Amino acid sequence: MEYNPTEIADEAIRCAKAFGNLEQLVLPDVSILQDRLQFSSVSDDHGRFNIWAGNIGAYRVGPASLDSRLAEVALVRGQILKLLKDLNYSLDEGSFARLHANSFLDGVAIELTVYL
Repeated sequence: MEYNPTEIADEAIRCAKAFGNLEQLVLPDVSILQDRLQFSSVSDDHGRFNIWAGNIGAYRVGPASLDSRLAEVALVRGQILKLLKDLNYSLDEGSFARLHANSFLDGVAIELTVYL
């Protein structure tokens, strides 16, 4: 694997954006208890991720970055990248599911209005 000095930072930023996207998809329906709990859970996890990434230097570039500190430890660096990519994939899947659930529910509401 070729060393990219900003690969972890880039992936961490993608994860933070994916958390934000999922929060925005859950936010419109916070009046429903289940959605309020989902928003709270996503928001809490986003906060935890930001704290972890900030403390460990995952967002940084340069000598203080996690990328730089793990440049010589390919196994650990690779594992962190894998976990960040897995997290990003899961967040994207959650956003996709939520987006399609909202579209489905909108379609059901329109059909119910037509029949009523």
